[in-house]
Amino acid sequence: MNALGKQGEQIAEQYLINQNYNIVARNLQSSHLEIDLIAQKNDTLAIVEVKTRQTNFFGNPENAVNKSKQKNLFKATQQFLETYKNTNPKLEIRFDIIAITINNKQKNIDIQHFKDAFHYQPQT
Repeated sequence: MNALGKQGEQIAEQYLINQNYNIVARNLQSSHLEIDLIAQKNDTLAIVEVKTRQTNFFGNPENAVNKSKQKNLFKATQQFLETYKNTNPKLEIRFDIIAITINNKQKNIDIQHFKDAFHYQPQT
């Protein structure tokens, strides 16, 4: 992961903590798949994909979470839930995107949290 991506994930994690989420896991890897952040608030487990950019010149960061990326997140989540959800079977699973634009010249950070950005499709 590059430095900008790592910085974005740290910003996203702190943002979630400030919103009263409990961070369950960071950079969870399952074979070649990865989940950036898993955060829980009450009975909702948010699977969070963090996308960070320096500008929106090539599009908004959230647009980088395409169908292929979503499919990989579903697979990784299914593997994670096989063990985790047994501890709390009533959890609602939600997929979020946190889009961050860091403009170092203007010393400006824009954070957008897209809750329930796409929907879980169990893999068969």
